[in-house]
Amino acid sequence: MNRAGVDIGTNTMRLLIADSEGATLERRVEITGLGTGLDATGSLGGDEVEATLEVLTDFGRAIADRACGHVRVVATAASRDASNGPEFIDRAAAVLGHRPEVIGGEEEARLAYTGAMAALEPPPELTPVVVDIGGGSTEFVDSARAISSRIGSVRITDRLLTERPVGFGRLMTASRSIEEALLAHPEPGVRYWMVGVAGTWTSIAGLLGGEYVVGDMHGSTVSRLALDRLVVTLAATDFDATARLPGLHPKRARVILGGAMIAREAMRRFDIAEVTISESDLLDALVL
Repeated sequence: MNRAGVDIGTNTMRLLIADSEGATLERRVEITGLGTGLDATGSLGGDEVEATLEVLTDFGRAIADRACGHVRVVATAASRDASNGPEFIDRAAAVLGHRPEVIGGEEEARLAYTGAMAALEPPPELTPVVVDIGGGSTEFVDSARAISSRIGSVRITDRLLTERPVGFGRLMTASRSIEEALLAHPEPGVRYWMVGVAGTWTSIAGLLGGEYVVGDMHGSTVSRLALDRLVVTLAATDFDATARLPGLHPKRARVILGGAMIAREAMRRFDIAEVTISESDLLDALVL
């Protein structure tokens, strides 16, 4: 019996359909910016909601066409934070044919960890910590704890990174805001192996490699030095030029600097020199 998972994120809508053996039948990623402006208004914007519902309608058709017998749909930070979140969930349920489950940050983190660890083998001497940078929140999770922080690529962009290029003072203000917002800290004496999941990390890997091919980013690595240089480059580049950079989806141009800065702070905080990228994450865990 076919299975489907849908992830309704703050920036990105994702669908995965697999057969009874777990083989992928269909995987889709659509950027709708659902949570754009949420920090300022407290609600989901009308245009972004309509764009998201259009994508979810297509997802619902695909799920029906594939005769999926098991379906799990989750909605994350934007849906749980918005004043009109319940109304949006009702409309999403109507077009999908399956009601989204609004999950908390800790559940989001545990699902990301499950998906990543199902597809990667950690070094025996290191403790895995999975970092999921979303549009509205960032999750850190290891085998013992799951921590969610209310900072993500869309949220920090809307607050402090609305213009490009970014001046040094504004960049430092954004860095301090990220540092204050991230709640996770390493446990004393623990040596970590950091795994990055979701669109910010795969986009960073694509930018550093000069191209992004779905599936090819899995198992690749991002060094802290390369990420530092990328942040400097992105801060000095306007939106149009960023959208043309090889390896980046044009719709991520507005928020990729904020995401890269969160990634940099995660690596700095855990004193990590290199992050391993997993393209298996929360969405894969839904299907598992």
